[in-house]
Amino acid sequence: MQFSSQTEYSIRILLYLACQQEKGKKSASISTISEALGINRNYLPKILRPLREHKLLQSEAGSQGGFSLAIDPQKISLLDIFEVTEGVIKINPCLDDSIPCNLNRDDVCPVRKIYLDFQQVFEEHFGSKTLADLVAEEFTMQKS
Repeated sequence: MQFSSQTEYSIRILLYLACQQEKGKKSASISTISEALGINRNYLPKILRPLREHKLLQSEAGSQGGFSLAIDPQKISLLDIFEVTEGVIKINPCLDDSIPCNLNRDDVCPVRKIYLDFQQVFEEHFGSKTLADLVAEEFTMQKS
């Protein structure tokens, strides 16, 4: 399993904006984000749109406008970001309740149990890691 470049860029953009917010800066323009992160300016609207639609980002027009976080970085988990950019992540279709097991064995299947165990660990791990955790790590790395 690999996450898309949209997911990677979304995490980096949100981290950048959270760090800017921590430094007291209100927002950043598309040009500023593009230059700071090396992301093609023309690709940024495609990345920013779903983040704004899911209310992780807000935007303001005008010369002092730009993009900023819409909620506290402590309340944005990596799992939240994955779900915005990738959709609901199930490591195997048999874990998706809307898709019936093609073998009609979902209650006794040993393979499904292993997938379910991994799915739970995945969701717990990335659900517990927040954007604020990444900001703290970023500032720690910058100091050393």
